[in-house]
Amino acid sequence: MGWLIGNVMGSMVAAFVIVRLWDWLSVGVTGSVASVARASIFVTVWTAITTVTGMRAVDQGERQLRQVHKGVLSRLKPLNPLPKRK
Repeated sequence: MGWLIGNVMGSMVAAFVIVRLWDWLSVGVTGSVASVARASIFVTVWTAITTVTGMRAVDQGERQLRQVHKGVLSRLKPLNPLPKRK
């Protein structure tokens, strides 16, 4: 669960920086449209970064599980060979 909290916090900081950059680039834009755009940029960036980092963590976990599975199978095959089908 710690990896998730780290990813969420990191993506929140990155989204905050991106929104500040957007504010700096769009000097003079005010009103309700600008605030909606700002909120949507924040949510989109936050979601995208969290999703990408989360998928990378799942990918790494899957690779580790495959390696463990191969190791277990290599140990079990000599102990209990499966009968051949006719």
